[in-house]
Amino acid sequence: MGRSIGLDVEQNGLGFVWFPGYLSYLVRNPSACEIKCNEGNKFYTSRVHQHVPFFQNQFNLLLFLEFQVRLNLASHSPPYESKNLGG
Repeated sequence: MGRSIGLDVEQNGLGFVWFPGYLSYLVRNPSACEIKCNEGNKFYTSRVHQHVPFFQNQFNLLLFLEFQVRLNLASHSPPYESKNLGG
């Protein structure tokens, strides 16, 4: 059965834990649960909308686009011919 984990967490007060290689589980009383994790090891959500967490990645899109443009210019001849306009 599928269920909205975000709804269980936000409205029903449950905790949710899921680590790679292990089954996930709901925590009935999150205040009785202790999780030790350094701040540098945490990746917080940027927002929650309709009980769905959203994570924000930061990357430099301009460098990628500049690389793509240079790659395209280097691998394709120009779509026009050079003309001498000086007569």
